[in-house]
Amino acid sequence: MVRFWLAPRHKRWTLARTGAAVFPLGILLAAACAPSPAPQQPLPPQAPAPAAAPRGPQKGGELRVGATTKATSLNAYRDAGAGSNTVLTGPVYDNLITFNYRPDVDWRKDLNDLAPQLASKWVQKDPLTFDFTIQEGVKWSDGTPFTAADVVWSYNYWREPKNAFTRASLIAGADKIEAPDARTVRFTLKAPAFTFLPNLAEQYAGIFPKHIGETGADFEKLEQLVGTGPFKVVSWDRDTRAQLVRNETYWDAGKPYVDKITVLFGMDQSARLAAFVAKEIDVHYVTDEKTYQTVKTQLPDIEGEVNIGNTHVHIYINNGKKPFDDVRVRKALHLAVDRATLNKVVSGGKGQINPPLVWGGTVYAIPQEELLKRPGYRADKTQDLADAKRLLSEAGFPSGLKAVVKTSSELVSTPPVQQAFVEQMKKIGVELEDRQTDRASFTKEFNAKEYELSTWIFSSPDPDQPLSTRLHSKSTSNVSNVEDSRLDEMIAAQREAQTTDQRKKVLRDLQEYLEEKVYLIPTIDYASWSMRQGYLQSWVDNRGVDPFMNASQIFWLDQAKMPKR
Repeated sequence: MVRFWLAPRHKRWTLARTGAAVFPLGILLAAACAPSPAPQQPLPPQAPAPAAAPRGPQKGGELRVGATTKATSLNAYRDAGAGSNTVLTGPVYDNLITFNYRPDVDWRKDLNDLAPQLASKWVQKDPLTFDFTIQEGVKWSDGTPFTAADVVWSYNYWREPKNAFTRASLIAGADKIEAPDARTVRFTLKAPAFTFLPNLAEQYAGIFPKHIGETGADFEKLEQLVGTGPFKVVSWDRDTRAQLVRNETYWDAGKPYVDKITVLFGMDQSARLAAFVAKEIDVHYVTDEKTYQTVKTQLPDIEGEVNIGNTHVHIYINNGKKPFDDVRVRKALHLAVDRATLNKVVSGGKGQINPPLVWGGTVYAIPQEELLKRPGYRADKTQDLADAKRLLSEAGFPSGLKAVVKTSSELVSTPPVQQAFVEQMKKIGVELEDRQTDRASFTKEFNAKEYELSTWIFSSPDPDQPLSTRLHSKSTSNVSNVEDSRLDEMIAAQREAQTTDQRKKVLRDLQEYLEEKVYLIPTIDYASWSMRQGYLQSWVDNRGVDPFMNASQIFWLDQAKMPKR
């Protein structure tokens, strides 16, 4: 069924001890022995006090967020998915359409619940053709009018193979992107695509300005960071902080509400936690319940909830390097991973074991009760370890092998998984060097395929993105050196499925195929407890471990409750 939408007009970690007040015993006794007061005459009935009017959003104030890693790029396409980059540039760029983000609603549960943004409406003219009508009166933050030509230029820039931008697979299904007139964008698809509209709604699909890009800009300088979004970046130091201020020409009248946003870079987990407790930052995520409960005791007015992340922590394998070009070696490593223990050690048993590149929180994943009975995933590792040693011996490594596994020391999620993985591999004679570097150095080597094994993430609730980006042979971000025409066909088939049931079947077959080939090794997704200060209102939680501002135009600060900064 074709649906179209008309736009509404919306759019030093120390915990002080706490205790009850203690009153002197004499005061309590005196109160108890005092004579009773004379009886009072009843008062005449009074009209009930009028109910207080509900408080609406307030304008003003500064939101502060902390980022574990440093922003590696101002170009939102260059290292899309890098948490700090998205935190920084997310409020700058708008999409054509967006997920229908709402406070206290898990947006991941229905990825077809979409809302207008730069497009006021859209219509599917036939199975391959979508027309989007552009909002009237939108301007770039430098005052230049926004037109359909900006969308065409931006998305062609994004998908240009020589640029090798990550997440370009989001629009890989488009054959042609055209602007029949200044207010119409037309997409002609190569084949019907179930995922086309949700892909355009992803936070990585923001639109860049044609008039800046045509000058040869690489979008790495502040003056090139021109967007249509609710905020604009006015200062940036790669190592310390960035500051964003309200875009006074934002097209959605009356928004945003907050005056400015400060992003603090390079804060490790303990520094962010201390800053949150001191109310120096306003949002934080922890990956263990005990810490969350302790903070909740210290700051009882905070809002919080537990979520399973969708970061897809995997051990990536360079299938083009020996001995990992041998499926027996890859399968041995997969079988030897004790995921139940891994979940207990790094996520307190609250995380989720995932099949390969399909988030367990979707209907497309192999159900947990079935997955946990399968070789490699089951809790009893006796047979798995025996089979792993046999496979290594058959591959010519009866005494095991040595290799290097890499990750970034700046991330919260990957180092603990990698450390546990290194220890578990010793049980089958595989000696791994646990090598951790800064984010920029790791990313450079990872994207250049200069690794044997790497522990890394891919944040996405829908399987199309990680599959198309990391495993399709034509993807510029296929860092695993996978060349598999059958897999390419299956990836295309799940994207082109016309119903959820059709897609579930294709993706089920695909997961079992990946389990056979082991092009990469799935581990777990963390449980995370999100926390936000009680004065932060209408915050749309990202449901992960990064403070992405998915709807930065709608949150606001109750300044009467805020600390002085």
